[in-house]
Amino acid sequence: MFKNHVTGQLEQPADFNGGDFEGYAVKTEGNNLLITNYLNGDSSGVWLSSQEPVPIELGQYVRVWFKNGQALGTQPLRAELDSFEVVTIAPPGHSALTEAEAIQKALNQIEGDKHMQVPVVKSIIFHEEDKRWSIEMLNMYNHKMITIKVDDA
Repeated sequence: MFKNHVTGQLEQPADFNGGDFEGYAVKTEGNNLLITNYLNGDSSGVWLSSQEPVPIELGQYVRVWFKNGQALGTQPLRAELDSFEVVTIAPPGHSALTEAEAIQKALNQIEGDKHMQVPVVKSIIFHEEDKRWSIEMLNMYNHKMITIKVDDA
């Protein structure tokens, strides 16, 4: 998985090795972690549960496998985490922040916003000329979209 920083879209490498779901870690509640994605014009998500705290940081892009390959319910789905891998996305240009750090800052800005209960990262673009990130997020439930600006510092 790599980020096309011109379009802001994620692109699949030839050596993609599966997984039950992939996306950005956007919210935690106890040992539960919400992963959401926006692929092919559609948003989806899954609440992952685990017996122990999961060492995934908010903002990271991860590929996950569900216990027994099963997820239940409606969007966002619910599943028990079996394993995961963090997908490394190289920082663009001369940014001081990583993509995950920029997303963390954006998530902090919308924390507690009832209109963004299930945030989905639609695109993330680093603007080299003014050292700012533009992060488009939408709410999975009502597709309300906002663009969050994050200074690269």
